Amino acid sequence: MSDAFLAPAAVDAWRIARERVPCESRFCECPSASDAGRYSFTYVRDDLGLVYHDVPKAASSYIRREFFDDDNAFSMRNPTAGRRYFSFTVVRNPWDRMVSNFVFFCRSEHRELRKRQFASLHAAPVADFAEFVEIAARRANHHWQPQDAYVPEGLDLVGRMEDLDDAVRRICSVVGVAPKPVYRVNTTEHEHYSRYYDDATRRRVAEMYRRDIERFGYEFEDHR
Repeated sequence: MSDAFLAPAAVDAWRIARERVPCESRFCECPSASDAGRYSFTYVRDDLGLVYHDVPKAASSYIRREFFDDDNAFSMRNPTAGRRYFSFTVVRNPWDRMVSNFVFFCRSEHRELRKRQFASLHAAPVADFAEFVEIAARRANHHWQPQDAYVPEGLDLVGRMEDLDDAVRRICSVVGVAPKPVYRVNTTEHEHYSRYYDDATRRRVAEMYRRDIERFGYEFEDHR
């Protein structure tokens, strides 16, 4: 296990999230948008020795449900000083993640809270994916902030959503729990992400997530 969480002192995950992950959306309870202190993006579980850095729209609902009982209270705990933890995250192809956000906020039924959150950033209906990309480039919401903002250096595992089965097997093996089935939670239904893009939107998203693409080694997979 990494020394990244052999913590000499407590870490205020909520404060760090507030500083690193901007969000302008009304009706959102994330650290940057609310003073309520309901959750952060770092989940700590002492009994399993786990620290999870939650990247929105990258299998985070599944990870929270399976390893943290879908309980935000685990994100308001500091790692125990002097204890070793297995620290991990899961990331996602940035071009795919942007499409997921578009469908999640603008094209999904029965997501009234998300619609209100997005309307607080842009009140008019969104005509198409290209318009959404430009709005996301101008306005901050934690769901589409660069993944690099959530992921510190030195983690034991940076899994990929595209190979989630492998990441989950490794986590279960390390912490000594029975293998867990992998399934979809809070997902969006859409075609292969490349079908939403033209050359301009492809370049625009590459600019927005340059650090993610470089750090996590992603490429645009053209299935158009």
